[in-house]
Amino acid sequence: ALLPYLFAALTHLFFCAWNKQTWRRITKALLLPLLALAYILSGGSETTVFIALAMGWLGDIALMRPDDEKRRASCFFPQVISVT
Repeated sequence: ALLPYLFAALTHLFFCAWNKQTWRRITKALLLPLLALAYILSGGSETTVFIALAMGWLGDIALMRPDDEKRRASCFFPQVISVT
C-alpha cells in the first residue's frame, strides 16, 4: 500500500532536484492523499490521523498558490497549527 506513495515521493524529489516546477507542484499535491490512502489500506482507523493528513494537504495546496509572497506567508501558520 505504501509503494504508490514512495514512488510519488521519489519522483517529487527528482523534480525538485531538476527544478521542474510544474511537475513538482503536481507530485507535491499527490503526496499526502497517497499517504492517507496507504494509511487507510494498511488498516489505519484513527480519524485524527486522517484529518491531520487532510489538513496538511489543504495547507500544501494553499502554499502552492501562485499569489504574492505575503499571502503565502499568511497561510503558513495555519498549516503548522493544523499539523500540531
